[in-house]
Amino acid sequence: MNDWNSNNGGNDWNAPGAGQPPGQPQTPPAQPHGSVWPASDAPPPHIVNEATFGDVIDNAKLLLERSKGPLLYGWLIAAGVELMLVIMLIAAAIVLAMGVTSAGSGSLGLFGLASIGSFFIGLLGIVSLVLVNAVRTAFYRPMRLVMLHGPQAVPDVQTLIRMAMERAVNVLLVSCATGVVVMVGMLFCIVPGFIAAFLLLPAAYLAATRDDLDLVSAMKEAVEIAKANVPVLLACVVVLIGVGFAVGIFGAIINFAATMAVGHWGQYVAQIGQWGATTVVGYIGWIALGAAFITIDFNDKGLKVAK
Repeated sequence: MNDWNSNNGGNDWNAPGAGQPPGQPQTPPAQPHGSVWPASDAPPPHIVNEATFGDVIDNAKLLLERSKGPLLYGWLIAAGVELMLVIMLIAAAIVLAMGVTSAGSGSLGLFGLASIGSFFIGLLGIVSLVLVNAVRTAFYRPMRLVMLHGPQAVPDVQTLIRMAMERAVNVLLVSCATGVVVMVGMLFCIVPGFIAAFLLLPAAYLAATRDDLDLVSAMKEAVEIAKANVPVLLACVVVLIGVGFAVGIFGAIINFAATMAVGHWGQYVAQIGQWGATTVVGYIGWIALGAAFITIDFNDKGLKVAK
């Protein structure tokens, strides 16, 4: 027997308005129980989907390939600026050392002048390094576009730097606020500080890539993303620790070798060597962390990487 007869005999499916008298307005079908249809004035809930390690690894490989252009050049430019700042800090240390050497019982004024000059040069160098790192973090914005639209989205270094500078101030503010929160957490038995550092890990990326987020919103959404992607972000933390450990070991080896070769001046030579290690190893860590953030971001919004 055919279940799709026109008289609906034995048919469990009725067309809308079936069974109503002719000429009467049709009643719209009732919404099924437990329906997920949202009300017209209710926005859909924001759900953060968990990223996978496989996606992160694939995106890291693709990002490493696509970074052989403006992204790499931008990183090297930032590294060059950082080298000049390292040299500035070394000069400050040498000035201080010369002041100490020449200071005698009657030369305290010279020593004091050298100390003050060295302090301000060093402070300027540290502040400048913070600014350089903020620009580096802001490079996540063009990095995201390269993954979303392809390398043509950032055709040259000028475009990359312009994009980064547009978000550098926001990144700096979020980074400073995150640092304050982590520092306060460290004062309470250290553990809260580590927890805060983990939960706020994506905050700087959000500040670099999202125009619609202010400082507080970026930190709140970072916590939400971190909670939904604990395994991937824990792996990022391991990568960061590994990068820091590798740079520290390399710096110690260079420091020892330079000290054995040229004595007291070896510590200044070692600073240059450590800068080189930070530039190379830090670049790899930057790519890995960027791939993780972009994977989480795209997975959350349903975006696809341009092939």
